[in-house]
Amino acid sequence: MKIIQSFWSKPFQNPYDNSFESRFMGGFPLKRYFIYTWALSVLRLKEHFKDVHLITDDFGKQLMIDALEFPYSSCTVNLNEIEHISSRFWCAGKLYVFSKIKEPFLHFDGDLILGNLFDKNIISKNIIAEYHYEDKPKSYEKTLNNIRGANSSFRTTPDLQKIINKKTFIYNDYNLGIIGGKAHSFFNDYAIESLKLLELNKNLPDVEEISNSFLNCFIEQFMFYNFVQSRNEKIDLCIEQKFDRIYDYQKHILDKMTTEFSFIHLHNEYKLKYYTLPEKWLKYYYRDVYDKINIMIFGKIIQ
Repeated sequence: MKIIQSFWSKPFQNPYDNSFESRFMGGFPLKRYFIYTWALSVLRLKEHFKDVHLITDDFGKQLMIDALEFPYSSCTVNLNEIEHISSRFWCAGKLYVFSKIKEPFLHFDGDLILGNLFDKNIISKNIIAEYHYEDKPKSYEKTLNNIRGANSSFRTTPDLQKIINKKTFIYNDYNLGIIGGKAHSFFNDYAIESLKLLELNKNLPDVEEISNSFLNCFIEQFMFYNFVQSRNEKIDLCIEQKFDRIYDYQKHILDKMTTEFSFIHLHNEYKLKYYTLPEKWLKYYYRDVYDKINIMIFGKIIQ
């Protein structure tokens, strides 16, 4: 199974706006925290897997391979091919990767950090995701009511519109910080349909009722859920526990200096709440890499 990470640099370099919603600087308060986190992510992956591959664009290669020399087994710049897509759609990089892959794979986000207890047996599964969100109906209720309206700027296919217009519709999605499996053709089909939905909304105006986070989560995470349901596929989750968004389910790990855990994921607000933690871990466990990064950042080698 191919272990991959992907970095589409356009939202990082030229964000739709300078906000968390657009994942400016990867969603971190400062660029260096993005770099510390990504370094820790790939180094921890290498503790578990011999070969880890990066799919990026020219800038991503210059940053992560040429300058920082992160220990990837290979690097391709396939994401140059989506330069035409607006940086508003920060989900596009992963979706493009999934639409093209032709072999079993496991994709790890750059803000996901493996611990010593990560269970690699999951690579034997057909369709893998991180976990299932339980609270999104509450989080997105107002937005969903707005996009259901006949005058909504948000565009969907007729079949998808029928689904979300049902009175019994409940929004569900999956966190995809870890995603993949043996059924790579399923991911091809899912990603192609998601990219079609992105294309339908490429000229979506700025409207208050549709946040950038919702737009990307709908295209990436809800479409994944909908595809699983429509094809009646079995999905294996890395975290089976169910909890809602207000519960800080990673606090017991993040408050400690330890590697005795399965994994942590600095998604959404975790980037803002715990952004200094990867720096501390990188400094403690991989001091040589930490020092090299700081020389390059503070020496203005990396702008």
